[in-house]
Amino acid sequence: MKRLLVILVLIGVLVPAVAQAAANKFSFNDVVFPDGTSGELEAGSKITQKSTFTSCSYFSDNYADYLGYFQSSEFASEDAAEVLAFCLAHYHERETS
Repeated sequence: MKRLLVILVLIGVLVPAVAQAAANKFSFNDVVFPDGTSGELEAGSKITQKSTFTSCSYFSDNYADYLGYFQSSEFASEDAAEVLAFCLAHYHERETS
């Protein structure tokens, strides 16, 4: 009986820990966007067992103006340099509304 209780407790602790998604947030300052302007970039990238998702938010210098966002379920990474390159590559595809 004690053995079964220990197993159930371990399952209750381990299963939620494994099922959690790896979510990463990144802030990039003084970025030069593909159109030559500089600004700030906020990005989030999430990896789960079944899907991936990355969101990029673009701002003018010192967050003065919101320049738009881009989202994709085709890419995700825990590496900041890869996420920055992905967001810059999709800068011209951003939604501005």
